[in-house]
Amino acid sequence: MRHRKTLSTVILLATLGVGTLFAQPDTSKAVGAPPPSAGEGERLLGEMESIYSQVLRLQSVAHSSKDIVKINCVNEKLVAVKALLNIAEDTKHNLDAALSRDDGTAQAQLSQLEGTHAEAVTERDGAQACMGENLGRSEAAGVRVQRPAIPDDPTDDRGPFEPTNSLLDIERPAFATPW
Repeated sequence: MRHRKTLSTVILLATLGVGTLFAQPDTSKAVGAPPPSAGEGERLLGEMESIYSQVLRLQSVAHSSKDIVKINCVNEKLVAVKALLNIAEDTKHNLDAALSRDDGTAQAQLSQLEGTHAEAVTERDGAQACMGENLGRSEAAGVRVQRPAIPDDPTDDRGPFEPTNSLLDIERPAFATPW
């Protein structure tokens, strides 16, 4: 009995030891990944400033159209892009500091900057959608409406004596009035 208890304890400890061995973070550096550079951060920040100016231009177009729905929608996107631009400027500052210290956090700062850039692109696309601009789709959007068969439908092209597609032909009740 004692051997069985000892054996189960050893197996349990071995399992926990192997689990923690596999749970350790990877401390090796990626061989093929180039180190981040300040030029990459400048490029992303420049593109985000361009996105901000594009959304500003969309805001002026919305104001000239005097459509309050478009104005509100574009204003929401503009506020989001401005907030993302402020975050990106702070992240760029942190990236430059990490590159000068060479402490290994530069890659994390660059990936945060890339994520902020991707969010800004999404907000710009949303602002373009608010304005109804074509987002690179050349085909026209078709709308297909399916509705149930309504007896005595005045918009129906069939005549009154033609068969309907419904399985049950329902006759409407007469209108009842209190007079």
